[in-house]
Amino acid sequence: VIPDSVKSIGDGAFNGCSSLSTLVIPDSVKSIGECAFSDCSSLSTLVIPDSVKSIGKRAFQYCRSLTEIEVDSNNLKYFSYDGALFTKAPTTKAPATLVVCPEGKQRFTIPPGVTNIGNHAFKDCSSLSTLVIPDSVKSIGDWAFQYCHSLKKIEVDSNNLKYCSYDGALFTKDPTTKAPATLVVCPQRKQHFTIPSGMTSIGLVDSHIGFVAFQNCSSLTEIEVDSKNPKYCSYDGALFTKDPTTKAPAALVVCPRGKQRFTIPSGVTSIGFLAFDHCFSLSTLVIPDSVKSIGVLAFQNCSSLTSIEIPSGVTSVGAGAFQDCSSLSSIKLAANVTSIGDLAFQNCSSLKEIEVDSNNPKYCSYDGALFTKDPTTKAPATLVVCPEGKQFLQKTQQQKRQQLLSSVQRESSVSLFRLA
Repeated sequence: VIPDSVKSIGDGAFNGCSSLSTLVIPDSVKSIGECAFSDCSSLSTLVIPDSVKSIGKRAFQYCRSLTEIEVDSNNLKYFSYDGALFTKAPTTKAPATLVVCPEGKQRFTIPPGVTNIGNHAFKDCSSLSTLVIPDSVKSIGDWAFQYCHSLKKIEVDSNNLKYCSYDGALFTKDPTTKAPATLVVCPQRKQHFTIPSGMTSIGLVDSHIGFVAFQNCSSLTEIEVDSKNPKYCSYDGALFTKDPTTKAPAALVVCPRGKQRFTIPSGVTSIGFLAFDHCFSLSTLVIPDSVKSIGVLAFQNCSSLTSIEIPSGVTSVGAGAFQDCSSLSSIKLAANVTSIGDLAFQNCSSLKEIEVDSNNPKYCSYDGALFTKDPTTKAPATLVVCPEGKQFLQKTQQQKRQQLLSSVQRESSVSLFRLA
């Protein structure tokens, strides 16, 4: 029991109190800090008094048993409906913005009149399978549906002017045709998904973060695109941008996470940001010579991938491109790779060898490690990456000579000291 003298619950105050099942917050409390009840895994209900005026970010994250947040009806700032937490419209006193849906919910219908779904509103709602959005919703925050692993269907009221649903997924609505325009999120439990002819873009969190519409779709094995779509197409169940002239696949956007083997078709020129992200089952991959660039975090967490051969057409490998590929033991870089982003091979715990084509002007390999190449001598110059799976790294000839010279100098100094 919190004493009546307490005016605020600080950041992380109850963080990790996994045995906490019930809690009475007194009327004296005016603010609840960030992550205040984070990871209270046994907490099932929570009552917020009328005195609370502010609630910090992620205050109830990882409360997996939480099914109901109740707010005192006299609270001027917050409101509860069907166990979820909303801000209150100052004029109508009705729910305005959905702040958080309890993680224990299995189905949820947002009430009419709600205009905004806040950032992270449904994050970690791993039991949620169906969501119904009313016609009043005008905006949806960043990462609103992250880690909703059981989500199968999102329904949107047909009178909503901004959003619509198609094949159970959430889209923005074209203001003229009223057809699906931008894919916002594909439910993470879907195994097969069809992109309509009118879809012209895939949702972003922002221009620096990139595609999130398919993030965490661990069950997805096939993406199909309507043949009339002018911008996108599919090949072997993966999503590509379409070449405007040839209508063939141009850039790989997303490979479904359920894939075990994949051959990128010839003619594709780039592998996009997060294209193979968390493709845990992918063990075999063939990249054609037509590919020129591998995007940032393109193969992040492809934990079954054991080897990769980057072909002669590739000139750049993005930052973190193979990060957390824990089974990757060998990498071959062709002669034209002249740009490798930061942390491209970070946390590749099994990596023992990076092999570079001898004709590469920028990079070279020695004893399985990656170096920049001295432009004059063509010898290793700067160590870029030592494979994490190696137990030791042999010294280069230059290093060996330097060590020998240092040893001779030390011996000479000792001899002179003895003579003295």
